[in-house]
Amino acid sequence: MPLTEQMVGMQATHHAFVAIQQVLASRIQLLETSVHCVERHRLYFYASEFQRLILGGILFAGTILTVAMYYVHIPSVAATIAIALLIATVKAAFVAGVFMHLSDERKMIYSILLCTVCFLISLMGLTLWAMNDFPFFTLVDGKPF
Repeated sequence: MPLTEQMVGMQATHHAFVAIQQVLASRIQLLETSVHCVERHRLYFYASEFQRLILGGILFAGTILTVAMYYVHIPSVAATIAIALLIATVKAAFVAGVFMHLSDERKMIYSILLCTVCFLISLMGLTLWAMNDFPFFTLVDGKPF
């Protein structure tokens, strides 16, 4: 790749990061203004509403990061896929933990997981127990079993 094309790509990446930095700075300023307004007027959110606002900010930042990764040229396809999957996994974990209430229901989740593991172990045990059990008239090594 010629040097001029690399420079153009680097400039585009730089401009994308500067734009993202400006958007994030404006969002931080908006959040600081909101917090100041809440403190001044003694407005209070319920914990779940505040948690959803924080999650919205995290998802917004994750979306900006996803869009920014489009403009960053990474030579390795495997690294690009790994980064994209990492961003998607973090966003999905936050959504599952808050909106699906999975962070509040640990006891039920672990009991369902325990039942699943017990079922898996029992199926594997049945498979191993029946591993050498052949139907009638089956030939094993050329001899009837």
